[in-house]
Amino acid sequence: MLRDQFLQHGQTQKNFSLHTLEAYRHDLGELAEYLALQGKVAGIDSREAVQQVTHKHLRSWLAALMKSGLSPRSVARKLASVKSFFGYLHRQQILDANPAERVQTPRFSKKLPAFVPEKELSKLLDDIPFPQDFEGIRDRCILELLYGCGIRRAELISLKMSDIDLYTQQLKVRGKGNKDRIVPFGKAVAKALAAYSDARKQLGYEQKSTLILRKNGDSAYPALIQRVLYKYLSLIDAPKQKSPHVLRHSYATHLLDGGADLQAIKELLGHSSLAATQVYTHHSLARLKNIHTQAHPRSETDKD
Repeated sequence: MLRDQFLQHGQTQKNFSLHTLEAYRHDLGELAEYLALQGKVAGIDSREAVQQVTHKHLRSWLAALMKSGLSPRSVARKLASVKSFFGYLHRQQILDANPAERVQTPRFSKKLPAFVPEKELSKLLDDIPFPQDFEGIRDRCILELLYGCGIRRAELISLKMSDIDLYTQQLKVRGKGNKDRIVPFGKAVAKALAAYSDARKQLGYEQKSTLILRKNGDSAYPALIQRVLYKYLSLIDAPKQKSPHVLRHSYATHLLDGGADLQAIKELLGHSSLAATQVYTHHSLARLKNIHTQAHPRSETDKD
């Protein structure tokens, strides 16, 4: 089956995550089902069938998705899966042309990433006391790492003790596509890591290779990290979305506000393109506009 070949290629050659692979599998399944129900094409799994798919078929599918009430953002994501699939078939010379190239991606407004103000994070990490048991020390370490290094939840969970260098204050992070990057950290993160390392030793976990552990010594899992974030971000004035990614957004926004170069932030975040990082400039431009309005003598245009 062509779909299976494509997914296998994505897994072995492109290092797609399991989440990405599952999304592609689901989106391509929806397209195949639509084409079959409409009697347009027999499917997308054989050379003969897929060669019958035209850009008009794909546009019809997108129109049906929009009519069903699916948001433009979700439709655009599904189209990206289909474009990737047909692009692969074209490169493999199964298709003479890629029909998806002639299909325009639906426009949608990009949401600005939610972040926590600096003073609120300072309040949480400097003023609110954490329990001094294993879980309290670990939870502080989780928060310090997410905010102090801007790493993703999956990256945090996959960190090993060997990835941490307290002497140089750096950690090695394995990001999307199994790409490694080096991320520096400051004194606050170093202090939290040292305290957590001691707490691990007290429970006899110094030989465990995984960094973030549960109290019973097992590795942490995504829902645990989410619960920690919700618990502590609920103590301060934080966005409604209390997820690990909020601290990643806060990290990037505060770096940019502090004068960090956008290219440097891109490298720290592990983004593959600068376009993904530029979304943070919207927050900083809005802040600068407010400063200008408050400070410049001719910023008020409604004066007589």
